[in-house]
Amino acid sequence: MAFRLSSTPAYLVLGSSIVLTTLSACGGGSSSSTAVPSTPAPTPLTGVFIDAPVANINYQTATQNGTTNANGEFKYLAGENVTFSIGSMVLPAAPARARVSPMDLVNTISPLDLKAINIARVLQALDSDGNPANGITIPASAAAAAPSIADFANTAVLDTAFAGAFAGVTMPTSAVAQTHMLNTLGGGVVGTWALTASVAAAPLVNYAGIHFFPDGTFAYAVFHPALGAGNGSGMEYGTYSFTSTQLTLTVVTDLNGAAGGISSIANPLTVSYSNVGNNALITYPGGAIDTFTRLPSNTAGYVGTWKSIDPANNGVSMLVLTSTGDVTYVENDSASPNGLEHGTFTVTGLSPTADSSGTVTITLTYDDNGPGTGSGIGDIGTPATFPIAISGNTMTITTNWPNPGDTINFYRQY
Repeated sequence: MAFRLSSTPAYLVLGSSIVLTTLSACGGGSSSSTAVPSTPAPTPLTGVFIDAPVANINYQTATQNGTTNANGEFKYLAGENVTFSIGSMVLPAAPARARVSPMDLVNTISPLDLKAINIARVLQALDSDGNPANGITIPASAAAAAPSIADFANTAVLDTAFAGAFAGVTMPTSAVAQTHMLNTLGGGVVGTWALTASVAAAPLVNYAGIHFFPDGTFAYAVFHPALGAGNGSGMEYGTYSFTSTQLTLTVVTDLNGAAGGISSIANPLTVSYSNVGNNALITYPGGAIDTFTRLPSNTAGYVGTWKSIDPANNGVSMLVLTSTGDVTYVENDSASPNGLEHGTFTVTGLSPTADSSGTVTITLTYDDNGPGTGSGIGDIGTPATFPIAISGNTMTITTNWPNPGDTINFYRQY
């Protein structure tokens, strides 16, 4: 049993073309032609540049240019890239879309990416009123002073250049900038949450967790020992939106059936939520309350929530390794079977707090994508061992599938 995802994340941009046909006719000593109707100009789309909406920053696409408005909005045509700049400080280009964040600019799915965090630090530091919580406005004077930055991954060079250009302006720490960026992207819910108290499910649930990613997607995994796959146990995958007090969850893939999970209540489902420290209280329609506890975030070592994408199969996989030795794997793509696997793991040579290389051995207690399918991380009754290398926020797993030596990269989420 082995992973079957591709090893290189990528972003796909789809284009379209229009073919015009010219008709002509002749005869009877005279000729005439049919005029070709003009093609209407494409209508520009509207996107928002965020780490909080960023106002008054220059933008450029192949056909559009200008300055973002008070809502951080810019114009673009489908399929274009967009580049944002503050004077000589040109940020990396990214595919233009409805929402563009520092993570998009550096083509990462990890909110811990150093380049993304440093871009967020710059934007937050230059905010005209010093309070990015109410939006970011880049002052006009910043363009004349902003230095050119060749590599946003080099924090020391960035900090020195910024201090020389903007005397008296203090850049936020990486931790502060990251927290603000994640709160903007996910309303404070980004992270991995484990069910710790439930009115209805407590007698049955062996494991339940919900994982909110900064790209607006979520995965819900639940395992009821007394219930089989698709009958309450399994996974759901979908999208979420939020306000300060409500979450709306829309399930796109439902593999736990009508007996359990989010879609068994409603789809989409809107719930009230409130954060109390590391606990989130979820109030469902009708008044029932569940308590979820956020798992600690990690910036080094193997412990944490990891994500991989598979553009060829429109897929995503999530791997959670906890400090207590529990493992959860969720797979959702167009190349079935998909599903949830849960169990325990042990490591050899791997550090929970630092870069390292070694092996992980996984023993599953729940597997709903079936034995011998070429999907997932193992089979029940047959422990699986994989070589792993951790470097910063990248985990490289040697899967040896489908070919010897094949690897797959996962990227730390929190």
